[in-house]
Amino acid sequence: MIHLSSNRVEDEAKKFARDWIKLLSQGKFDEAFHQLDEPNQYGNKWNVEKFKEIVSDYCNREKYTIDNPDLLEREGSPSLVDLKNGNGYAYYYNLPLNKNWSDLTLQFEFQKHLENYAVILHDVHVL
Repeated sequence: MIHLSSNRVEDEAKKFARDWIKLLSQGKFDEAFHQLDEPNQYGNKWNVEKFKEIVSDYCNREKYTIDNPDLLEREGSPSLVDLKNGNGYAYYYNLPLNKNWSDLTLQFEFQKHLENYAVILHDVHVL
């Protein structure tokens, strides 16, 4: 769970996404996936193996590197939207691969629970 300040939601969601990707770029997949709190609305909770398979498929099974977003220019096409149920936010951020921003988009959700938000990796897809 994380805390999102009502007047800084977008900045804090972006920080979470970038920090999460930085962990991946350092090979700290287990640490990154331990930051996810709940399964998505379909009951699927992402794990390291499933994530790596999706990225590998996207890269046509060729060798790839996940890059630290701080080392690339621009941003990874960030987008924050309110969830339809009014109980949180969805945040979209592209995954940096092989020193470029890829079309592979991470869709995080932040679901409100009392004073904090559960972090969910809802989907990984090409947008």
